[in-house]
Amino acid sequence: MWIDWKPHGQTVVAMESRNGVLVVGYEDGSVVIAQGDPKSPLVAPAETRRIAHGGALQFMETAEEILVTAGPDGDAKIWNLDDGKSLFQLSGDPRLLAPLDSLTRQTTIATRVKAHWDKKVPEEEKLWKAESEKAKKAGEAIATARRDLAGKEAAMQKLESAFPAPKEEEIAKAREAVTASKRALTGAIRNRDSAARLGGDAFARHTEALSAALEAETLVTALKKEEEALKKSIEEAKAKTARTSLSLSTDGALLIESLPDGGLRLWSTRSGQWLEDLPSTPKSSLASHVQKGALLLTTQDKKAQLVELPGTSWTLEKTLGDGIEATPFVDRVSALSFSPDGRHLLTGTGVPSRDGEIALWDTQNWDRVRVNDQAHHDTITAFAFSPDGTQFASGGTDQMVRVFDIASLEEVKVFEGHTSHVLDVAWNPDNLTLASSGADLEAKIWDFEETRQKSKVEGFGKEVSAVAFLGASGSLVTASGDKTLKVANQPLPGAGVTFLHTAEVSGDGKTIIAGGQDGVLRVWDSAAKKLTHSFAPKPKNSEVASKE
Repeated sequence: MWIDWKPHGQTVVAMESRNGVLVVGYEDGSVVIAQGDPKSPLVAPAETRRIAHGGALQFMETAEEILVTAGPDGDAKIWNLDDGKSLFQLSGDPRLLAPLDSLTRQTTIATRVKAHWDKKVPEEEKLWKAESEKAKKAGEAIATARRDLAGKEAAMQKLESAFPAPKEEEIAKAREAVTASKRALTGAIRNRDSAARLGGDAFARHTEALSAALEAETLVTALKKEEEALKKSIEEAKAKTARTSLSLSTDGALLIESLPDGGLRLWSTRSGQWLEDLPSTPKSSLASHVQKGALLLTTQDKKAQLVELPGTSWTLEKTLGDGIEATPFVDRVSALSFSPDGRHLLTGTGVPSRDGEIALWDTQNWDRVRVNDQAHHDTITAFAFSPDGTQFASGGTDQMVRVFDIASLEEVKVFEGHTSHVLDVAWNPDNLTLASSGADLEAKIWDFEETRQKSKVEGFGKEVSAVAFLGASGSLVTASGDKTLKVANQPLPGAGVTFLHTAEVSGDGKTIIAGGQDGVLRVWDSAAKKLTHSFAPKPKNSEVASKE
């Protein structure tokens, strides 16, 4: 015996059942969710909710509280199955979104740089014109002073040769007048030379500012054109996106698409973010689920294939030093940083209170390319590369921020102002400012060109252990031992109840991560200012054993 149940007059293309909940997908994109009664199997389930995909339906998957619907138009949608709320829409080729996001950030940065130089142009023009005017006036003063001096000298000579000889007081007065006139002439010449020098320097800076402003303007124009072209490509890609199957991990956190070329595309259903594309396999479709970091596939020749997901295992590539000998590191390694292109690694070490050593390593063969064993006068604590990778900044317990040339490891700038250990440094993507933080309970912003402090952030209760710039925004992220993580000096929720040792921002500025004394790694969505994940440390073997 059976029952007929027809809540919708379209062809059924997919059906899922879990925990007594029946989910039925129809050709027109309607999804009916119904609740059955296990005690009355012959009673038609009661419809509880209906979801509209918004177009023809081709695939439907459910897992835990997640529902995914997809149509032949290339769009896939992620829903909360429990309340029917739309969570995310996936469309087009996500590989194009990262380049678009990068172009948008570059445009924002270039626009800020242009504004900086646009402001500098009239300032420097005003300065060199003012100094030029001073030089002109000084020229007039020089001519007047020369004539005055000639007259005073002639008057004195006349007195000195007069007969009978004038009184000594008259001669002394004439000599004083000559001396005063000489001083006036010397001062006028000095003023002219100073005005000429300052005016020349300002004119050079004005010319440089004009050039930099034009460069930034040209870059902004070019970037916007590239943005428009890429946006057009993304729109075109939406119509071409196709998939051969869909599957969800057992916990519903991972969505896997099989692509026509045999490759796999992975999405996070928690954030709607594309994770990565896996290389093509022999024409495959998903046959099972994700379990312990692996995908089970069925291939075109009807074989099962287990594919390990990237990032589920790590392989040690190289160990530098042995932790015993004083080479290649004279003491503990206290700072590390990869160059933007990944071709070099900086290491910082040194003997406390004596010196700070910087070494540059080639990551292809792990040769030590260059060494500066007197880079700081104390231990090195942090590195930050310039946007173009040609320079880097370092911080040390000698209270200094120093900038070095990557090609020679020679010092090119020094920023002095911290009154205790510098604990971290950051380089603004606009290349106009540096940031540093220290044990003096301050974070400082430095004008890079003028090597001076531009501003500072105070109000911390303990050491400011980390500092970073938030993507293209220029906002400052700080982490402190006072248990706060701040963006633009505003605390983020959920930073914990522990001394924060470190914090970092993703390249796109969307994610902030911080770690502290309690061993918990915490992740925030910077736009929503929301804590999204917390990763507690795994218990030690002894702890596991004791619990067992």
